[in-house]
Amino acid sequence: MARTLDFIVYGVPRSGTSALGHAINLGPEIFCGLEYFPLWHDFEGVDVPAAFLNAVPRTDADKAEASRKVLRQKLRAGAVKRYGDKNPRFYLTLDAVNRANDGPANVFLHRPARETCESWTRRAQDPETPWRSGESGIYAIAESVFALAEAFHPDRDTLVADYQTLFFGDEGAMRRVVGAIAGPPPHDFPYPAFKKQFFDQEKFRNRAGAPREAEAALIEALGLGAIDAAIAARGVAPARDFYAEIYGALAPAAAQLGARLAETLPGLPAEEQAFFRNWKMMMLRGAYRSDIARMAASGVAAVEAPKPGG
Repeated sequence: MARTLDFIVYGVPRSGTSALGHAINLGPEIFCGLEYFPLWHDFEGVDVPAAFLNAVPRTDADKAEASRKVLRQKLRAGAVKRYGDKNPRFYLTLDAVNRANDGPANVFLHRPARETCESWTRRAQDPETPWRSGESGIYAIAESVFALAEAFHPDRDTLVADYQTLFFGDEGAMRRVVGAIAGPPPHDFPYPAFKKQFFDQEKFRNRAGAPREAEAALIEALGLGAIDAAIAARGVAPARDFYAEIYGALAPAAAQLGARLAETLPGLPAEEQAFFRNWKMMMLRGAYRSDIARMAASGVAAVEAPKPGG
């Protein structure tokens, strides 16, 4: 009988999902692939661990091989009991992924919009960074509406982990994450070794700057600061414990997202305006369960891409 994924990890890109995936792999009995499967992968019939050891068509072969190398080492050392994969944008295909994998544990890593947007913009402006030109923080902010709406859908069993709490708080936060993906304790997990992740993430945090004026204005207009604060106050907790609070704040954000983007885009640099077409196509391709995410998608669909030189 085929064995499917036991857990998935996701969160808006630059939220720390790679760091969390590496941290999970510190546990000898847990394996987390690092975007091994492409975003739009059809998981029907997936069988682990074979699915990780066989070639999967994707653009980043080096990243896939890195995951296979980790898994081979773990299998040589002993039995792996839990298998998962992390992909930041699993929120675009969440229903299909969960259904094909028989309801894996869902971990959503949330980082404040002001931090993810700054990271996107910095990478978009650095020609030496493997990042798409024009994929700036404005899109990170808008994308967070979709991610939050899907993660907090009341029918989902999602564990929400606040970035600050997980990487800079006590190890109890990581214990809750491990408990969600590995089942009841005891767990053979080296929590002291996880502390190294704190220092790695501290380096990234110290490099961060402030959002640009247009980004800060969009965060304020959408009310995302209040949502970030509400999640931070919970630390690491099931989404169902406070989904009503988050949904109450997300609904007006989704309702005005399209209009706010239409106002913001003309003032962006040309390469960021040009990227809107690609980003819009990706968001509209998403299969959303949440009415709020569908509302946001409807608003985005109505936005016309700025004309070059217009």
